[in-house]
Amino acid sequence: MSVHQIEKLLNNDDRFLISQTFRHPFVDFKISHVGSTFEKLIGGETFVPSLKYLYDEFMSNHSEQFSNQKLNDNVIFGRVARMWASLIREWHSYYLLLNIGEKFKFDKTFIIRNDELDTKKGIDILLKNKKKEEKSIKLDILQSTGRANYFRKIKDSIRVKDKDIPGKKYKIFLGSNKETTKVINGWYLLDDAYAERIINYYKKHYV
Repeated sequence: MSVHQIEKLLNNDDRFLISQTFRHPFVDFKISHVGSTFEKLIGGETFVPSLKYLYDEFMSNHSEQFSNQKLNDNVIFGRVARMWASLIREWHSYYLLLNIGEKFKFDKTFIIRNDELDTKKGIDILLKNKKKEEKSIKLDILQSTGRANYFRKIKDSIRVKDKDIPGKKYKIFLGSNKETTKVINGWYLLDDAYAERIINYYKKHYV
């Protein structure tokens, strides 16, 4: 299953070391198309893209957005690296929930993840209630660190909100919360047992 492919990469492949995201400048600037580039690369040779592959593809297609911004390559790389880590966590969570949901016949039409929902609505994963949409579950998968929280506040101040998407929003913090978190080679990921609780809650309220 794809979730196991991701975990194997994070545990064994040097191209997926979380340390690649460290020691880069924390600078806030406008950036777009990182998530959509990541999504386009899913299903490739390593299933999810390495940081280098994502960065190279992103810059070759979308670097023109920085032409009027005074940014050096290290600043841009650092920002993409942190976004890459977030995307890995979010897509891992999605495939984990999908894997668990399969036994209840909850497929990709029930458990939904895409860049449009993420970038414009702040919804990482939507568990859609097709019978009663107001009982849908909107998940926001977050790393709980001071810097992550700081940049999240900036993003949320300009992001289009999700009030037009029916359902209840839940924030899931990974890192300091050991109940929600499992650690693989330094990566904070959604815990299997907690993911099972989410699916069971969703199933219970699916009417």
